[in-house]
Amino acid sequence: MKADLAAQKQWEDPAVTNGAALEKFRLLDSECTAIFNKPPPKPEKTEEKAEEKAEEKKAEEPSP
Repeated sequence: MKADLAAQKQWEDPAVTNGAALEKFRLLDSECTAIFNKPPPKPEKTEEKAEEKAEEKKAEEPSP
């Protein structure tokens, strides 16, 4: 929008009206709000991860 306003003469009517700009801002706000209000993903079970890490450590340790 800034480029359009800069290219236009000051005495001409703007290509983007105040109402159109406000509508774009409302649309952007509603889309961002929907994204940020989305609940975070559920964490994976830590028991499974702990078991996997224990198995990896056992595999890495050399047997005597």
